[in-house]
Amino acid sequence: MTGYCKAAIFHTNVKYIRRRRGNEGIILLNKILKEMGGDLNAEKIEAMKPSENIPLELRVKFLEACLKLFDNDTAKLKAMGREAPKDSLIVRLFLGYFMSPNGVIKHAPALWKEHYSEGELFIVQNDPNVGRLGLRNFKYSKLMCVYLCGYFEGVGDVTRAKNISCRETKCVHEGADYCEFEIKWTS
Repeated sequence: MTGYCKAAIFHTNVKYIRRRRGNEGIILLNKILKEMGGDLNAEKIEAMKPSENIPLELRVKFLEACLKLFDNDTAKLKAMGREAPKDSLIVRLFLGYFMSPNGVIKHAPALWKEHYSEGELFIVQNDPNVGRLGLRNFKYSKLMCVYLCGYFEGVGDVTRAKNISCRETKCVHEGADYCEFEIKWTS
């Protein structure tokens, strides 16, 4: 594994933890990260430029630490993913005012390439009230799939879609050739 992602992805997660768990949550996150080895911590993440490239191995490690912080509850990890788009001013302005869910799906592959050096996000389906995105060549961790499902729901929230839901219908960690995310909403 040699890929990277942008530090901006981490920034939204640290904001979420600080908002939900306060400074105690950040202290506990730092303790968990230290126990896992390495020198990654919330303060170093916050000091990074949003465009800085961070190895995907550290992204997985960070999500594993967040899962421990959330008492091994994947629903809480998905909730963190769902809040991430709301913590990005650019996402809120660009998507919230100018795009429908179908418009976001149309542009999703290009947006993926701006944030991740590996993996190919592609459109499987883009119809009224339902879309499917596929992700191939990206077998890092099932936790990434859980987080992304929440993230896709959060993007739908920003576009003001109603009753947004996302579920993973195929997963490379369960033997599929690629991961597939089904996103549904009402107008």
